[in-house]
Amino acid sequence: MDELDLFRGFRQGVTPPDAETQRRAGDRLADALEPASSRVQVPSRRQGRRRLAVLAAAVLVVVVVTASALGTARAILSQGPVHVYTGTFRCDGKRGSFEVHLRFPSTGTRNWRIANGTGAYLRTTGGGRIPEVGGSGHAWRARLEGYLAPEGARQQRIAIILSERPNGAFLLTPLHKGALRRDSGTQSSFWTG
Repeated sequence: MDELDLFRGFRQGVTPPDAETQRRAGDRLADALEPASSRVQVPSRRQGRRRLAVLAAAVLVVVVVTASALGTARAILSQGPVHVYTGTFRCDGKRGSFEVHLRFPSTGTRNWRIANGTGAYLRTTGGGRIPEVGGSGHAWRARLEGYLAPEGARQQRIAIILSERPNGAFLLTPLHKGALRRDSGTQSSFWTG
């Protein structure tokens, strides 16, 4: 006797289930399956909108970051390295002397800082930005704005006007009250870059 005959013989003499037994078995199966299907939640409209808004914000961030990175790379590749011109102005005034170092990068912000002070400018630190510059030779003029801090004093907002180059004049004007006073005198400059 082969195995298939054994299997067929196993079911012999068993009566099939009646309609009531089949119904009860169907009800039990439905009860067993219902809790699993009730756990699956369909998102509400509010949740769907919230997810859509978060997805849109994430896509916007990715687009902005990618565009920024591509723009920066394009700028670097098209312009090459940043070239910086520097100017040093030796200013001799009635209250002392100091040097102003100007920095003009081919891209970015023009700025300046003060160094090597004597008299009222001894150990003075500070700097700022260059909002105006233009002309050449005797018509050259630059306006510097920023903050200076004499030794032991608070920072003070000032403006410095430099005129003519390579030799000309300067005018330092305090824009707020503080330790520094209005000063003027001569200046001489040299440039590199």
